[in-house]
Amino acid sequence: KGCNSEVALAHSLEFREKFKPWAVTPSTMKENSNGSIFHHGFSPAFNEGENGQHSLVWIRPGRRVKVDDIFTTRAYVNALEQAVTASLVNSGGRVGKFNVVLDGHNFSWGLMPSLHQLKVFITILQDHFPDRLGIILLTNLGRVGEFVVGVVKPIISEEVRNKIVVLPREEKLRREMLQAVVGTANIPKWLGGRDPFEFDVNTYYSNSQVISDEESKEYTKMMPYHT
Repeated sequence: KGCNSEVALAHSLEFREKFKPWAVTPSTMKENSNGSIFHHGFSPAFNEGENGQHSLVWIRPGRRVKVDDIFTTRAYVNALEQAVTASLVNSGGRVGKFNVVLDGHNFSWGLMPSLHQLKVFITILQDHFPDRLGIILLTNLGRVGEFVVGVVKPIISEEVRNKIVVLPREEKLRREMLQAVVGTANIPKWLGGRDPFEFDVNTYYSNSQVISDEESKEYTKMMPYHT
């Protein structure tokens, strides 16, 4: 078991060195210019006296600006990297986890990444963000979203499958479940809440390292099992 842990650690360190999950590219920012994925806010404390809980990751695939699927993968991995870092900083190094809310409104077949690239992202998620995921809330899926969920479920671990919750369509019940996970103040206006936050791509990536599109693809040659 110790050997397996050492191998997994070495694998993740190699991934970080070659993929550079903290870095974005011009095409990554264009892909995410409408805020298809970002981290914003923290889930409320579940126990009195707790401070700094799970980061909140918001996914709105219907707002994707399609450039190239490989840059969608980078946008998603970068958002998770930022979310983990924010949670660690906010909790003094204690937590380092994130909850996800995915809103499938306006998601269409034309915006869906290739199934191959979807599998690449899932592999990265399960290999390099183990135990970082709290819960995934899905809402407004539609036919395309339901199809993607049906494709993804068989290729993710049972542990991750058990963390996926589809929110009810009824607005009152949906709001109650959202409140329990993200907190009343963090429900965005576009989901019927009061948080006025508006994603701005330049502000969001203002402190991010920017590398060239070409440099960001070099990992595909050095880590072919992630391509």
